[in-house]
Amino acid sequence: MRPSIVVLLALLGIPITSDCAERPGGRAPLLVKKTNRILDINRIVLGITDRGNLDEAPFSAPAGYLWRLDSSLWGIAFDHGPWIIGKTASGLVMGNTYWGTSYMPGPVIDGRPALDVHPQDSLRYHPYKISRTSLPDDPDFATWPVDLGAPSPSLSAIPGDQMIWTVFNGADSTARPSDWRSTAKFTHMPVEIHQTVYAHEGSASDTSILANCAFLEWTFINKGTALVESCYVGLWTDLDFREARTPFGVDTATQTGYCWEYSNVNDTIFTPKAAGYTLLFGPRVPDHSSTAMFRGRHVQGYRNIPMSSFWGMRNDYGRPDMFPIGPNTVTEAWNVARGFDKLGQVIIDSVTRQPTKFPWSGDPVTGTGWVYTTWTEFEGGFMFFTGPFTFAAGDTQWTLIALHPAAAVTSMEAVSIMRRNAARLRMLSYDEITAGRPLAVDDPAVGMPSAPMLEGNYPNPFNPSTTIRYALPERGHVTLTMFNTLGQQIAVLQQGEVDAGYHEVRFSGEKLSSGVYYYRLQAGSYTETKRLLLLR
Repeated sequence: MRPSIVVLLALLGIPITSDCAERPGGRAPLLVKKTNRILDINRIVLGITDRGNLDEAPFSAPAGYLWRLDSSLWGIAFDHGPWIIGKTASGLVMGNTYWGTSYMPGPVIDGRPALDVHPQDSLRYHPYKISRTSLPDDPDFATWPVDLGAPSPSLSAIPGDQMIWTVFNGADSTARPSDWRSTAKFTHMPVEIHQTVYAHEGSASDTSILANCAFLEWTFINKGTALVESCYVGLWTDLDFREARTPFGVDTATQTGYCWEYSNVNDTIFTPKAAGYTLLFGPRVPDHSSTAMFRGRHVQGYRNIPMSSFWGMRNDYGRPDMFPIGPNTVTEAWNVARGFDKLGQVIIDSVTRQPTKFPWSGDPVTGTGWVYTTWTEFEGGFMFFTGPFTFAAGDTQWTLIALHPAAAVTSMEAVSIMRRNAARLRMLSYDEITAGRPLAVDDPAVGMPSAPMLEGNYPNPFNPSTTIRYALPERGHVTLTMFNTLGQQIAVLQQGEVDAGYHEVRFSGEKLSSGVYYYRLQAGSYTETKRLLLLR
């Protein structure tokens, strides 16, 4: 690196890692190494790089996502980042992170990566960090890149109390994640991604939910000329706790992929033992009867797509028929994104024997349903996707994901806490997420729900039992009943006075035949009905 550039980076306060970001394929090298900023306003600590993935180099622990607990920093995830994949008339196109990244710093300019068009501007393509207490002469605030697409730098309007904004792109056809085989080439999608990562202020002993999570907003812009059909966006992560052996699962009721610590299921020490990534808002698609959330605005005539598939990973490499191993080619990635296995075959739930796009969606706490029960090989994690949608040239899509770990004496206690907190995060509006309000972690006496809510049962489909969750803002009379498709009442699950807070009710279908059933919650003027499916 040129000495003058090193001095300039130091003056700007840009951290420099030891990983060189020179261009692959013999093309012109970058002028700077990989740069990062550290999100550290509360108990979550993230190393945010200039190319979409996490950076573990700034920390003493081998992790890019850490959590403060008492006086210690605990590693939660080694890396994570966004995927986008779809089909054009010419074939599959993709951008991904996978222990490395196919993205490069900066925007897309005239269909080309910014570093090719304006290499002299490469110093500007670093992450920018501001907080509500930033001063006008803070380097990132003073050079805030509105011309690159960054939102208004008004300190009173930033989401959370601290925010890191980055722009990166998938237009560089030579870039490859480090764990992606060099022979498994793929056509890059000329997508520009604006990443906003933010968190709310909180001390190392703060028990509020918003002090124990961070939020990822990704805005995807199709900067190419081709129509991308059946497009999916997703998240990949490698979660590591103390021994980096982390089984995985998916909670479809709360739209959460998660891992827990295998080696310490019955521990005696209070440590982080589970962590989840919850999809709060997916991409939007037309729906005349709905309203979608899009970059903080309600958009009539659209709906947000929920999680559409999940894939757990015990390791990254393996034969195409190995299960569960991460995808290693664009075709395998395309199959996984659409909810099939890597070979493109329908996944059959090992318990219900029915087709599913959500393998390992059982409940590890109760041991019901399809649960991944063994250890993983130090690179365990998962990916989930949401889609499909049509991604035309110039179109913009947006997603919001929450990151939230949980600590307990045992892993299963931590999983229960993590799932309850995921449900409570999904009850918050976008304004509540960005502006913030105090919510205690797993504490029914603080942070009561603002309105009644009936959640989807978990798991669903189920055999023979499932859990139904609901929330009440104040004590009152509730009736929770089960009906068949003819409208006949078959069971009263709960009836009477119930305290305010979050509640779970177990339902067993042992004496029922396979089929569709409905459950209804009545609490004062609130009534809601949801559908469940019993499969034997």
